[in-house]
Amino acid sequence: MNAHTGEERQGSTPPAGTTDRSKIPPAPEIIAAVEFLRTQPDAASIRRRYLELITPGNERDGTTIDYTAAERYLLATAARYKRQVRLGSRAEQGSGEQGFTKQDDTDGR
Repeated sequence: MNAHTGEERQGSTPPAGTTDRSKIPPAPEIIAAVEFLRTQPDAASIRRRYLELITPGNERDGTTIDYTAAERYLLATAARYKRQVRLGSRAEQGSGEQGFTKQDDTDGR
């Protein structure tokens, strides 16, 4: 409360008995996806897209924010990147499973 005007300040703690929804932490899957995506070369573009997907709610006080689409984007993007990494490592392993390396191929006349 502002001592000079008697008005409530923006961002002050909510009254007792109310729930401050902005303090609910994201799910562990979201945190893991964010940590993984931060290591990617195009992390900045991923972050921009994530921020575009966050939508303000229609509550009277305008404080509700919907992260659903943004969180789904993070999960889907992280899954896609991980799948690409797995497929890439399988392709590398697959070429080694044939038993041929460049040197073996040139030496085995």
